[in-house]
Amino acid sequence: MSDPATLREQAHRLRLTARTLRTQGHGLDDQVRQIRREYPLPSPDLWRGPYADRYAEELDTVVADLRRVGDDVARFADDCEAEASEREARAAQLEAEEAAARP
Repeated sequence: MSDPATLREQAHRLRLTARTLRTQGHGLDDQVRQIRREYPLPSPDLWRGPYADRYAEELDTVVADLRRVGDDVARFADDCEAEASEREARAAQLEAEEAAARP
């Protein structure tokens, strides 16, 4: 069993982790989507044909895959937040028990 200070420190670190996950996970597909916008394919001016079509399809697949990974990262962040809340609640409970045990 951990002491309240340790639990609160762990909760703080879990919240920092959640914030980092949200910040970095949110834009995983940004650069690939930017490429897709700046170089739309197939394009009569840039590249067309079966390879351009396949490239465009695969790029769309990558964007969708990265979006799903970003969603997973957001869920991991939510899990960290939930665990942080549980640890803070446990710390508060331990503090209350310690206070009640004092004469």
